Amino acid sequence: MPENNPIAVRDREIRDVINHLKKRHNKDYISDFIFRNYWVINYYNILKRVDSRPVDPELASIAYRKVMNDEYFNL
Repeated sequence: MPENNPIAVRDREIRDVINHLKKRHNKDYISDFIFRNYWVINYYNILKRVDSRPVDPELASIAYRKVMNDEYFNL
């Protein structure tokens, strides 16, 4: 069941946080929030179904570019 799948739970948590932020803040705030928060920056590994690893600058940069290109707003 998806409820018991930790990856599905984490995906849902990410969507919930982004949707919450979209209601209250602009894109710059959201991109800063994502840049500051480890588990959101690490979404790249989660969505690719890879075990979480320490954040590296390249993945953080990918996350930042996706935010600035509105890709998070389509979750």
